[in-house]
Amino acid sequence: MAANLLIIENNNETISILDDYFKLSGKIEVAGIAKTGVAAIEKTHELAPDMILLDIILPIMDGFDVLESMLKNPPEKIPKKVVMSVINKDSFIRRAFELGADYFILKPFDLTSLLQTLLKVMNDSSKANVTFNPVNVVSEELIKHSIHVNTVGFKYLRETLLLSIKSEHHLSFIKEVYPFIADKFVTTPECVEKAMRNSIKSAYNERKDLADETFYNTVKYPTITNFIATLSEQIKIKYAGEL
Repeated sequence: MAANLLIIENNNETISILDDYFKLSGKIEVAGIAKTGVAAIEKTHELAPDMILLDIILPIMDGFDVLESMLKNPPEKIPKKVVMSVINKDSFIRRAFELGADYFILKPFDLTSLLQTLLKVMNDSSKANVTFNPVNVVSEELIKHSIHVNTVGFKYLRETLLLSIKSEHHLSFIKEVYPFIADKFVTTPECVEKAMRNSIKSAYNERKDLADETFYNTVKYPTITNFIATLSEQIKIKYAGEL
């Protein structure tokens, strides 16, 4: 049975990425989401999650206030507490542990590593063994680039990336990729191309203001070929010993 988790985070993009990834993993069920410290305390008592993933920087009450409140007025079911933050200071981390945190993780984090950490904190060794899986790796990369799981374009882009990382030659999208995916999902090459292009365009519109992104600081959204080639190369480098 999947562990249930309360995500306490006020950044909508981070919430969406985490929610999509945990659903995809099948190992953690998101029981709820809280965007403020006050809501975090209320939902911890109401939902009785196995674990909370708590950002320190929150409006109204910060993460430290949430931890302190749980010490003073503990919920009936005490959850495991994984704290996350962009601030890497010894005093900051020490305070989190003094207030009852079970683990502290720095942002930004790798989603696979985060999942493994959460499962280890839950002390379930049968779930904590997160091994290399090409489908999960490719899915994680797409989610990190704001390609949403519930879109048709997601599954087409995932299949294309899987083809790309396994291929030893340059793929022809028109002659090979679109017809292959169209045949697999019983559609047309034109529909495949359109769905993938729309997913990339949607991701660009969400993230084009982020200047440090690989693709989204350009004037125009990346082409499908460029998007796949870049992600494929990143995956091949990162998992060189596993592919």
